[in-house]
Amino acid sequence: MDHICSRCGCSSFHYNRIRMRMECDSCGTPVQDPQQVQQLMQYDKTYSQAMSHLTAGNWEQTIDLLRPLMSQYPADKKLYLAVLRAATHDFRDIDMENTATRTTASDAWDKL
Repeated sequence: MDHICSRCGCSSFHYNRIRMRMECDSCGTPVQDPQQVQQLMQYDKTYSQAMSHLTAGNWEQTIDLLRPLMSQYPADKKLYLAVLRAATHDFRDIDMENTATRTTASDAWDKL
């Protein structure tokens, strides 16, 4: 591996099965994977944008932004809550005349 520990300068690493991550052999500092950091930054950016649309009342845009995140992070409950909020127009439209929106809300509710 061509990484150098940011804490102690060591250049040897091992995989810690208990913590499920690469760590420095000397001090145990976890190795930061640039690709994983980039993914998390993209997730945060998309989620923040979706929340801005939700606040503005752009319900469809919110759902469209969150759908890909829901498939990438199926255990993240805040995504399903945000979709439920968007589908019900922030819990104001419980009747939901649109069947597609009703299905989206129902699926999100089932995941919660």
